[in-house]
Amino acid sequence: MSPIRALEKYAAVKGLRIVRCNEHHFQIVGGPLLVNYYPMTRNSSAYVAGTRQAIKHVTPERAVEMAMNAPKVQAPIAKKRPTLTKHKRRLMKKSRLCYWCGVTTFDPERDGPCDRNIVATVDHKIPRSRGGLDHSNNYVLACKKCNEGRANEMPELRNTEPSFSN
Repeated sequence: MSPIRALEKYAAVKGLRIVRCNEHHFQIVGGPLLVNYYPMTRNSSAYVAGTRQAIKHVTPERAVEMAMNAPKVQAPIAKKRPTLTKHKRRLMKKSRLCYWCGVTTFDPERDGPCDRNIVATVDHKIPRSRGGLDHSNNYVLACKKCNEGRANEMPELRNTEPSFSN
């Protein structure tokens, strides 16, 4: 069976769609994570969108699993200390709602005192320790409670189906 047919078969089982970007690049969409897959290249690589490391020699089955499961926790990353104030302001202009729980967040510097659990913070959709990028495309506005409670976990993926078994 060709890698493309196998990819379509495994994706259909999980209720995912395959989008052909060009002859070598496919995207697996419809699951919790977007996966870019290159089955026709020499290394058959794949990566979760928003992460920094491609995985080589990926089978179609593994590519579909990557769309359903959180990336593994990696070695600790040296913390950068950039100011996230401009990103917080930009995110708060779009919406003041926490990305995870939907509560209205506040900025104590701008709005005055508020409950410390609903202070606006900047969170990474895909945690840096799981390979997420330290980039504005990976930033979301979150209340302090959600940001601290989530840590480097990805609880939004807990309700996924079990992995394929051979």
